[in-house]
Amino acid sequence: MSDMLERGAEWLESVRRSSLSATSTFTYHPNGGISYPITGVTKGTDGRNLDTNSIDTFITVRDMDFIVPVDELDAVPKAGDEIRETQNGVTYRFRVMAHNSQPEYRYHDRLRSSYRIYTTRVN
Repeated sequence: MSDMLERGAEWLESVRRSSLSATSTFTYHPNGGISYPITGVTKGTDGRNLDTNSIDTFITVRDMDFIVPVDELDAVPKAGDEIRETQNGVTYRFRVMAHNSQPEYRYHDRLRSSYRIYTTRVN
């Protein structure tokens, strides 16, 4: 039975990789390391918005979870790493960070084949 479930999870992952990330390109930027492209990324939940308006600055903070296959990353996600999404020529930067005393990432499935990485948009 577990063999059948594992095959089903692998099939579902292959479909997710081929169809859900087609509109954007993603790169992973480890803190202090060399960046590299990642594929098969899907956006998870889109979190809260916090707008701060002062005389000199206007900052929008936006939380976003990304689901990334484990085999796409060279190491486990760490605070300070970035995921950059380019869509229609515009690049969005998302910094990996813990939220509400949670870790920076969790495994997305019981087979530990994907990470759910918690980020905040920084631009």
